[in-house]
Amino acid sequence: MEPLRLLVGPGHRLGGTEEVALSQVAEEPFVMIKPTSLLRRQCEQMCVEAQFEPYVAFVADDLPTLRGYVAAGLDVAIAPALWGGSVAAPVAGLHVLALTDRSATREVGLNWAPQRRMLPAARLFRDYVLDRARAGKLPRPV
Repeated sequence: MEPLRLLVGPGHRLGGTEEVALSQVAEEPFVMIKPTSLLRRQCEQMCVEAQFEPYVAFVADDLPTLRGYVAAGLDVAIAPALWGGSVAAPVAGLHVLALTDRSATREVGLNWAPQRRMLPAARLFRDYVLDRARAGKLPRPV
């Protein structure tokens, strides 16, 4: 499981907070990933569970762009956390807050079709992930 975090920009009223409920930003505009993304659908579902429909002010094609919009002071966003609870390399002005909502995680998995030929790069990646999993070296939810 990978935790999801709330991103807020510089000067945001929640900037000094460590954890929040999604409902605390129900009235604020959101930056979201493009509508075809599974992450977008999950974020929208989280808002429904928090009893509001998000107003989407900006749409980003990818997570780095989403993070940049929020760091520039454009609204709030939900993004997956990586190692240590961050959402990748630090960005000036970006605040990353833990979400207390029960559904603020996403499942990350790896699968393959054993009956299909796997390209060498894909095989190396699969073997690397499996070796790290066996050694207990995969990230744990924060």
